[in-house]
Amino acid sequence: MPADLHPAPAAAESEVSAMTIRVECRPDRLAFLSEDVRDPIVAFHAEILGNPAWNWRRVREAIGYDNSTMSKAFRGIYTGSYENIATAIASFYDRQAQVAAPDELVHTPIVKTIWSAMDYARANHTGTLVIGPSRTGKTATALAYAAQRDKRRLPVCVYIAAWPSGGVASVRSALCRRLGIPTRLNPAIADEKIIAGIGRNRLLIVDEAHRLLGSKSGSKCLDYVRAITDEVKCGFAILATARFEEALLESAYMFEQLIGRIEAPIRVGEQIGPGDWQPIVAQFFADGLQALREDTLQALARVAASSGHFASIVHVMHLAQRDASLQQKPLCDAHVRKAIEWRRQKFNQKFFIQRKGGLK
Repeated sequence: MPADLHPAPAAAESEVSAMTIRVECRPDRLAFLSEDVRDPIVAFHAEILGNPAWNWRRVREAIGYDNSTMSKAFRGIYTGSYENIATAIASFYDRQAQVAAPDELVHTPIVKTIWSAMDYARANHTGTLVIGPSRTGKTATALAYAAQRDKRRLPVCVYIAAWPSGGVASVRSALCRRLGIPTRLNPAIADEKIIAGIGRNRLLIVDEAHRLLGSKSGSKCLDYVRAITDEVKCGFAILATARFEEALLESAYMFEQLIGRIEAPIRVGEQIGPGDWQPIVAQFFADGLQALREDTLQALARVAASSGHFASIVHVMHLAQRDASLQQKPLCDAHVRKAIEWRRQKFNQKFFIQRKGGLK
């Protein structure tokens, strides 16, 4: 037989190293370990499973263990030191934190309020409900919160965005994907793995929750979230628009068990004040708001008031930044005023979608 039909061991090893990671994790077999050892291993598996950014070669470069060792460790059949593996994972996250990009989230009063509510829910193993208009920073805050890691280098929460269809199965699948659990498992087995994967000290965040109540199975979805968090005994945060509250009130289903677990409800106002949008603008200039004229600030205030959300301010600043880049000049007051005027000319008509009247 030709020699080229027998690849060299090094070539075979290289091929395995480049493969996307598919090995299953068995938290039930790791139950004999302490939380400080088990949780980093389970969380690391959730991050790398099926992630195209990870392969076995990168795992070895990151923590110093090869695919054979980690496959056994994830499945609970490793005979070596799990403590050393957990320490290697923690060291990797420490190095990542030192080179991480700076936080781009601007901590406006609205962001601080949402952040504090999620902190409270996680610390007290209770619930928070964040209701507010679209584009006011709810999702951006939740994603930034989800990027945090605790003192054990573990993610502080599990974030999912609700899907408008699919019922409980879609919520279960979203949790499985986030936790690195195969999505085709028997539902009962999947639920056991979800409960083991979340952990009591993490927060479960369900974003776009108003989508869940748009279907007949919406009540079951919310009850499923409540049942999971009750079993785990962890906190949860539900983020939604005002439609969520309206649907709760109009629904024939009683949500008293869910509502009874919410101790930190907050409502993000429809009016955005200067303290909410000014920090966003200030970050674009070395001198902060001093770089802008008073009439420019007043024009930006009108943009924020007319739209009712942060996105319009961000869009104006990005337009100004692009204009400055095309002119190869530093961003200045003139670019901002030009962007505001361009937006006013292009988007000078308002459209209102009414419940019965349609688009007018």
